[in-house]
Amino acid sequence: MKPTKIRYQVLFLIFVNVVINYMDRSNLAVAASEIDKEFKFTPVQLGLIFSAFSWTYLAFQVPGNFDEPSHTIRRELEALPEFAPYVGFVAKGDAHDANTYLRALTDIGCTVDAWETNYLHVLHGRDPVFEWVSTTSARPTLDALPAEVRAQFEAEFKSRLNDAYRVEDGTVVLPFRRVFVVARVPYWD
Repeated sequence: MKPTKIRYQVLFLIFVNVVINYMDRSNLAVAASEIDKEFKFTPVQLGLIFSAFSWTYLAFQVPGNFDEPSHTIRRELEALPEFAPYVGFVAKGDAHDANTYLRALTDIGCTVDAWETNYLHVLHGRDPVFEWVSTTSARPTLDALPAEVRAQFEAEFKSRLNDAYRVEDGTVVLPFRRVFVVARVPYWD
């Protein structure tokens, strides 16, 4: 799967958002004395208004499919003596379930929404699951292998993936679990 240009659009939108936020904070700082005179805010109220730009939210999503064959097969192969010397140093992805994130963030005082969603990716082509994972989670492993060893790894990986994910009517359904978390740190308690 080739990267798309959408990432540049997202980066541009984030940049625009940061600039607008900065301009809003700058304008409020200049206007603070006039706002205070006009509305007769107390210093605490004015502080709360200005602090709105730094109220903390945390939102993230992580893959939750590390127990799927697309990952377990790769880890099994990485542990084999013919591959282990080349991939022992490669970082292995991992994530927790939604409940673990919920408890951890609640324990530090956050208000948390956490949930999981299973997507069903319909893939087409020859070795579709391999093509999918070779551009995502398996990429660091594949990049660490020398060419002659990589060919052997890929052949075995493709064979095992094809056994785990059956083709039906020219397609393979790849379940993909995602964990979503939105947390807010209460500003005043």
